[in-house]
Amino acid sequence: MKRLFFVLITATALHSETVPFETESDLTAYTVTNLNGAFTRENGIGAGNPVTGGLRYQGNSSANDRGAIARKPIAVTQADGVWTTSVLINSREMDSSTADKSEIRLGLSVTDTVNVSKPWEYFHKNNDSISVKLKAEHKPSDGKTRQFECELTNRVTTEANAVKLTVDDSAYFDDWLRLSLTMIRSGGSSFSVSYTLESLGADGTSAPVSIFNSTPVVLANASLASATTVYQGFSPKTEKSKITSVYFDDHETVFSAVAPQSPVASSATAVAAQGFTAEWQAPFSGVYPASYVLEVTTAANNFAPNTFISATGSAGQAAGIAVNGFSQPVTGLSPLTDYVYRVRAVNAVGQSDPSGTTAVQTLSLTQNSPPTLDAIVNVGPLSLSQSSVEIPLTGITTGGEGNQTVTLTASSGTFRKSAATSRATASTSPTVRA
Repeated sequence: MKRLFFVLITATALHSETVPFETESDLTAYTVTNLNGAFTRENGIGAGNPVTGGLRYQGNSSANDRGAIARKPIAVTQADGVWTTSVLINSREMDSSTADKSEIRLGLSVTDTVNVSKPWEYFHKNNDSISVKLKAEHKPSDGKTRQFECELTNRVTTEANAVKLTVDDSAYFDDWLRLSLTMIRSGGSSFSVSYTLESLGADGTSAPVSIFNSTPVVLANASLASATTVYQGFSPKTEKSKITSVYFDDHETVFSAVAPQSPVASSATAVAAQGFTAEWQAPFSGVYPASYVLEVTTAANNFAPNTFISATGSAGQAAGIAVNGFSQPVTGLSPLTDYVYRVRAVNAVGQSDPSGTTAVQTLSLTQNSPPTLDAIVNVGPLSLSQSSVEIPLTGITTGGEGNQTVTLTASSGTFRKSAATSRATASTSPTVRA
């Protein structure tokens, strides 16, 4: 079946493949493990109008568990920010019995270990992987009438399930469905993962109708995040003692490199007369950035070309400040001046749109206020014959901006002498000569 689809983000597809199961070679490209049933490729059973070729899984008549796994390797690079895999499924035959169900898993796995006695456990039991399960069940006696259930599984040594969604008495139970799994790199070893389930109508050619559209959840899977090859595949499991079939078509996998989304600029901290520290947060969604660019200008220039300010206050820059973290001090600014800043996220594909703008006003340079000193006692008698005497000063508290020159007076009885050239610095322990 040939389909058109639209991606709403700017992306560079590093790998894109759709297997339509139109020829036998489409199936033989997969490694298949069957148990008590088999995958077969057949003409006239797939989605489309007119009907195209497709894939059938049918269990045999024994009273044992039955299922299969079809998978194939695919190369992946660290630049692949968005991983999407999907498959068309039709489980209409589950509605032809008073008690029947099928479970389909779609996913990406790091390794290729198969339990031949339970091949359907490939994703959630045997290999580090991320997968989504679709269960189609019609068991009115259990209160499950034409029920769909979807759930994510993150398998890292053991399985962990998340985001289960269920709908009963679905009007789309007999339709062709598109099950999709989307994994977006959200950190060094994590993915932001979501799934969708859509109806494409009875023949698979109708406009998509959403059944499930899960909220993204962050799943840590270091094995997948560092893999250079993964296995794409799907796995059916059908009810014991049933010979109903599940149909498949158009298995599609797309790995894309995309630019990150915009970060979130926060309020400035450490605001002073000649600088401040710009702060921001990572994007709330999308691929994880490799770095950031901080753009600072005066409010009057408002990000006009060639008016950016460097980290040390040099104006007239053509570009912003490259930063690896989530904050950046900016110094050498003018007092009592309005500035604005914004941030862009960066990866190998490019830069995001800028964040929102944060405004900050530097402080004024106030008149110096006098420092305070600890009382100095018991210096001892001074003689007029002494050319000088050193008196240590302690307990200095800063007043005003920076270092100050302070005039000190030493006194004893009726004798006073001004030390007009003495200097006291707030950050040291100076002495005064009397």
